[in-house]
Amino acid sequence: MSGPIWLSFEVDGLALTLTCLFSLITLFSLIYSLISIRRFGFKTEYYVILLLLAASGISFLYARNLILLYALWEINTFAIWRLVGFHRRDEDIEHAERTFLINFFAAVIMLVGLGLIYTQSGTFDLTRMKGLSLPPASAYLILVGILAKSATVPLHVWLPYAYESAPIPVAAMLASISENLGLILFLRLFRQTFSLPENFYLTVMVIAAGSILIGGGTALVTNRIRRILAYSTISQLGFILIGFAAGGTYGIIGGLLYIIGHSLSKPGIFYAVGIVEERTKAVELGGIGFGPVMPTLGPGFALLAGSVVGLPPFIGFFAKLYVIIGVLKVNLVLAALTVGGALFTLLYFLRLYNGIFKGKTTLEVSPSPVSGMIVLVLILAVVTILAGIAVIIPNPWIEGVMKSWL
Repeated sequence: MSGPIWLSFEVDGLALTLTCLFSLITLFSLIYSLISIRRFGFKTEYYVILLLLAASGISFLYARNLILLYALWEINTFAIWRLVGFHRRDEDIEHAERTFLINFFAAVIMLVGLGLIYTQSGTFDLTRMKGLSLPPASAYLILVGILAKSATVPLHVWLPYAYESAPIPVAAMLASISENLGLILFLRLFRQTFSLPENFYLTVMVIAAGSILIGGGTALVTNRIRRILAYSTISQLGFILIGFAAGGTYGIIGGLLYIIGHSLSKPGIFYAVGIVEERTKAVELGGIGFGPVMPTLGPGFALLAGSVVGLPPFIGFFAKLYVIIGVLKVNLVLAALTVGGALFTLLYFLRLYNGIFKGKTTLEVSPSPVSGMIVLVLILAVVTILAGIAVIIPNPWIEGVMKSWL
């Protein structure tokens, strides 16, 4: 090793960009928490663990040592476990344990792969392994941990349960920070450091395409609101993974734009759903009719959903377009499946919007302190538009940042 593990950090454009993103969502989730969680009393542990989740995720962006990456990975998993089970009901504890065990054992398998890398290279320092040809066995073992963390089929089974139990601001941070760590590790190891045979990337693309379609198809037929959002996330993370696996400028830039777009939009959607839950206690579609109750929430939700769907001028449009082009350059069939997954996204968000905001409510609507959090929803909606405009307007600084990602 070139130095102590705790000094194995490096600053680059990607880490700085995602730090800004993760910090924004952490700030918004803290604001939401201070209002919504207070009815349970001020829980010191909750805020400490929430900040631990954010800190481990941000530190992960800068780490350049395999042991350090693994340690931060497991610290993040610990934080997820405690936060998913925050309410401490029996089902919450069960869901938290499911979340922890799946991610922990997948990480142990990943650790074996990291150990094999050490036996080959004699170092854990990523900067000294650049260009090293990695044996497929090591890559596939590491891939197990990545697929679990990024809730990719078939290791996605923890996420719907985690979303069911987690407080809304925690679910927002899972979608924007924790679930992206696996994808970032994939990019760091398999695109920026090691050399791998093309059939490995093709295998990952097939897995990602299956996750896109299965997640989107399940979201289309599920009635529980949080489960729709869970399977939506599973599908959207698949778009990022298939972009990274496709590689090239379009695949990698598209995947990173997708992380930004999804991490801005999905927390806002969660905040909107949290407001609806607080006011109506609804957990399933049907009879909610929340549109007239809060006329500005529906449009804010629609704008954020538009970015996830991939409508212009949102950043989600450019992210999805780049990913599809990147996949098209590699495999026509997988590109067609990716387009089909994008259609699923449109259909289930139309269903979700209509099921929450259209029609007349048959539920008792109560006042709630989180109603003011609509400001967070609207701010994120505006940011997704501004981010999309920033991508298309010629700007040397923005172009320089994007080139630094490659």
